[in-house]
Amino acid sequence: MNRTSAVARVLEDIKNSEFCGDSIRLEVHVDNGVNSMETINFVKNFTLPGVEKVVKVNPDPLGLAGAWFAAFNPALSNERFIILEDDIRLSPLWYVWLKRSWVVYGDADGLAGISLQGQTLIPYGPSVKRRIRYRSQPFLYSLVGSIGFSPHPMVWRDFLHWQESLDPTWHSVVVPGLVTSDWWVQNGSRDMWTQYFIFYSLKINLYTLYVTEKVSEALAVHCRLHGVHFKEDAGADFEAVRALPKQFPKKLVRFGWGGERVDGNKESRSGRYLQQALLLHAAKQIMHENSFAYLLFFNRGFIHHTMNWICNMERIDRQVLKYTVFISSDFYTTRELLRFRPMLFIFTRPTDLTETASFGTYNYYKLVHKRIDVQNMLLQEGVNIQIIESDHIWNRSLNADLRQLFVNRSIIAGDESAFTGQQTKKICGGFYGISSSNSTRNFFQNYYDRYSRYLHKFHGHASQRTGRIKGFEDDQMLLTRLVRDSSIDIHWLDPCLYANGNWFVNDKFKKTCPVPSILHNNFIVGNNLKAKRARFENMWYLDDNTCRLIEE
Repeated sequence: MNRTSAVARVLEDIKNSEFCGDSIRLEVHVDNGVNSMETINFVKNFTLPGVEKVVKVNPDPLGLAGAWFAAFNPALSNERFIILEDDIRLSPLWYVWLKRSWVVYGDADGLAGISLQGQTLIPYGPSVKRRIRYRSQPFLYSLVGSIGFSPHPMVWRDFLHWQESLDPTWHSVVVPGLVTSDWWVQNGSRDMWTQYFIFYSLKINLYTLYVTEKVSEALAVHCRLHGVHFKEDAGADFEAVRALPKQFPKKLVRFGWGGERVDGNKESRSGRYLQQALLLHAAKQIMHENSFAYLLFFNRGFIHHTMNWICNMERIDRQVLKYTVFISSDFYTTRELLRFRPMLFIFTRPTDLTETASFGTYNYYKLVHKRIDVQNMLLQEGVNIQIIESDHIWNRSLNADLRQLFVNRSIIAGDESAFTGQQTKKICGGFYGISSSNSTRNFFQNYYDRYSRYLHKFHGHASQRTGRIKGFEDDQMLLTRLVRDSSIDIHWLDPCLYANGNWFVNDKFKKTCPVPSILHNNFIVGNNLKAKRARFENMWYLDDNTCRLIEE
């Protein structure tokens, strides 16, 4: 497509921009093609005093999405850049405001980048264009603005790494409930790079910075010319800003996917709903292929154990990773694990308990309650679930065994009392599976309700401040008792298939099960001690956030 006139306009706007005496490098990317030579020659001959200009001709057409992905991959954390399409006009003041905004807000938590466009769309809810009525001051908004978008360099680098890792036959970036996903499906998806970024922003709770000085003006104007997005010219959406926005408040107001105001750095109401929809979609997708989904909960205190387990599974059975839903307690930890392995299904259920909670404390039981809530939601939606934990060591994959058991068993459980001298079996809260049926859904709802009521009794109790709660019937004890008192059938795994942490110190256990299929590194308090024990047993596969080579 010949876009010489459009390119000429935006280059002229760049030429007339105020760059504050800064050194500017301009890369012009052009797809090669039959109608491209006029544009290429024009760009090469266009003079931009004081600007270093580089023309890059792509030998094959990349399409709009491909052009964005190939535009720039920053090497440095402070490498500022902006990506411009040819279908825009720029205010002469755009650079002055953008530069100032990066200085003031560059370290804002969850900043995806800064957009020069006027905000026009609220994608969650009614599919109509709506404005956030917040004028004259910058604000943060969940939806990316692609018209004059300056990404945060580290966010953009992580995003590109994540996007490149996606398997289109397995990973979808559709977000049920967002109108942008409807467009993605209707338009064949090829040129909508923004849907990838929308999905990614939702995953890790990112926000884009906007400013609306006047309702009719923007720093970057979308000309809406005939092309990929429009079948015919639709005219500019705004006028270029004439006076520079001057307010730069220290505290930024945030707005969610539905345009609702967000309290501090918390997740928006719409974000919570959309996260849950994505989690449920992923779990059902996994169940469709594997008959059940693994659930692995983790928080910041367990991030390295989670990485170690991933390294372990890459040695034993990578398919298990494909069939696992990772659920983090905060977005910081989600971002860290996504950098480590971007292709995994990782979701966030925010809680204020981001570090390790010691067993027996109120915070521990509160964290367990959050996790039972997720399990209950999935079971009620018809998903078979298998709970696993980051401090497991797998010596053999049990996936095929578990798939067979899920055919005719209601509950599959590891025995936490094996080789401890206790006569009564006890369900391990870190390794059990439940098949979703009418009876198990009713059973688990009752379990969840009872645990909720019991925990609520201790809210505000002195033990909440002083540490361990004496006599608390924990989740394992309650679940075991309710199963015993019900008609729900349970299959207890052989201790050599699932071995609890007593294996490390019990010689009889080791002699009976020299190499358990799954070994739980529990019965020891403290993550550092867990890691030390795993290293001593040569069961630690992580060095400096990198998986050790198998040959080692």
